[in-house]
Amino acid sequence: MRRLHLILLLLIIMGVLHAENSNTAFDPIKAEAKFYLHSANDTIGFKMGTDEGEIAVDFLDSIDYTELPSKDDIILFSGQDTIIIKYDTVPIKVIITSPNDTVIEIIKFIKDRIELLKEYSTFANIPSIEYGRFYYSSPSDPNLTKLRETYNLDSVAGGGSEIDRIIRLMNWVHEMVPHEDSKKAYNPKPSNALNIIEVCKSEKRGANCRMLATILNEVYLSMGFKSRHATCLPYNKEDPDCHVVNMVYSDSLGKWLYMDPTQGAYFMDDSGNILSISEVRDYLIENKSLQINNDANYHGVPTDFGWYKNYMAKNLFRFLCPLGSKFGYESRAGERIWITLNPTGYDAAKNMKADTTSDSTAQYIDYYTDNAGYFWMKPE
Repeated sequence: MRRLHLILLLLIIMGVLHAENSNTAFDPIKAEAKFYLHSANDTIGFKMGTDEGEIAVDFLDSIDYTELPSKDDIILFSGQDTIIIKYDTVPIKVIITSPNDTVIEIIKFIKDRIELLKEYSTFANIPSIEYGRFYYSSPSDPNLTKLRETYNLDSVAGGGSEIDRIIRLMNWVHEMVPHEDSKKAYNPKPSNALNIIEVCKSEKRGANCRMLATILNEVYLSMGFKSRHATCLPYNKEDPDCHVVNMVYSDSLGKWLYMDPTQGAYFMDDSGNILSISEVRDYLIENKSLQINNDANYHGVPTDFGWYKNYMAKNLFRFLCPLGSKFGYESRAGERIWITLNPTGYDAAKNMKADTTSDSTAQYIDYYTDNAGYFWMKPE
């Protein structure tokens, strides 16, 4: 997934709603509002109202994106230039040049993220099982057995409670393969835990959040836990940034648990109870108190709770999971089914329908539903 705007998003205040519909298709190349800014390095300064900080510009890609939920004009500045952009100028195309490269920074003023969640807070519970129940590999699967034995995962999980073991396995993946979001961090093929780990070790590099969640999913399955990796998607379809985490089922608690191997993080309530993905979304909507584990970190730097909560508020709008939670599901030949959960009223024309595409090795079926009961169903 795209590199996160860590400094910027930490400092943004969730502002007044803007009338522009951020779900409208947008071609950055045809953006009407163009601004030019020269920068000697990979950051540019910004000031919005009383807030100021830096935007990290990703010169690894030709187009970079930033979303600003704000009512204020924005001042962008570097050592060479200063520009002022009115908040009602949307979308904005900023051509940023450095001595060695050029990047198009797309800046969009959007609705407040929590307000969007509140606007689309509900899901349906109408039966929606055209493609059957989600299913999970047994730990006796030969590939999962190999994964468990190769990395001594029984020892990694250790003793103690079920929750302790779940957390230790998540932390092991977090430390085994660091997160890296760059052109170098391509998705290894085949996309399974054994190959991803091996490629990252041999090439001395990390992997993106999708690959980390793939590893953790198969680690959990190998240890007998029912698990899925879940792609958490924003409201805006044109936003290329999403985040992939894991949902692992706790028999002792009788619910799914949110686990993020990228940040080594999980959400809790004020009593320290670990929450599910859907519970975190509900807590944001209801303005209930949330916290994350104290040892959550990114490359050893403690995860900032305010930034992380704000980032996930964007990406807990809709969800995507494979129907089959199996070793190497994304790379297997033949039929691959994915289920998208949309809140009621969002993209309603696709509800209960499917998009089918294919290539030389596989047929891809994307099925859409607003039935949360089906999507978060207890595993058999």
